[in-house]
Amino acid sequence: MHGFVNKAIKLLGLGNPGAKAEGQRGIGSSDITGAQKSEDSMESLARFPSENPNPVLRFSIHKQVFIYHNNPGKAIIDFFDDKENRALKLQWEKVFQSSFRKQEAIQMELPVKGVVFMCNIVPVPASYYVNVYATDITGRKKVEQELIASKESAEKSMIVKQSFRSEEHTSELQSRRNLVCRLLLEKKKKQH
Repeated sequence: MHGFVNKAIKLLGLGNPGAKAEGQRGIGSSDITGAQKSEDSMESLARFPSENPNPVLRFSIHKQVFIYHNNPGKAIIDFFDDKENRALKLQWEKVFQSSFRKQEAIQMELPVKGVVFMCNIVPVPASYYVNVYATDITGRKKVEQELIASKESAEKSMIVKQSFRSEEHTSELQSRRNLVCRLLLEKKKKQH
C-alpha cells in the first residue's frame, strides 16, 4: 500500500513542490494559492447582493415571480404580496417585462408604506430575468416637497406684494389726481 501512495504522489507531483507530475504540469503552491484566491473572489461576489444595505431583487420573466431578494428587499416582496397591492404588482410585472423585451434599464419610484424607493430595473437577457436595485429616496422626496412648498409660498407672497404695490400705486395715482383737481379748482376760483 505504501508503494501505491508513493507512486501516486510521484505521478501527481505532490512530493516535491517544484516537481511536475510525470507527463503533466505539476500543481504548485502558486496554482493552489491562485485557485483559492479565485474561489474566495467568486464567493465574495456571490455574497455581494445579500450584503447590500439596499433592496436587491430578481424577477423571473418565465416564471413571473421574484426568484431572489436580499433581507432589505423583503419589505418590497411583502408589499407586493399584500392583496391590496395586487393591481400595483401586476403593473410592475408589466414594467419588468417591458424592460426585458426592450433590453433597456428602466427607473421608477415605488412608494412602500411611507418609504419611497427609486427602483432601477436592469434586464439580464441571457438568464431571462431582471434585477431590481432599489434605493430609499424618502429624505430626498421630503426635501423636494419642502422646496416646492417653499416656492409656492414665495410665489404667493410675490403675488400679494405685487397686489399691494398695485394698490399702493393706484392710491398714489388717486392722490395725485385729487391734488391736480384741487389745484385746478383753486385756479378756477381765482380766475373768477
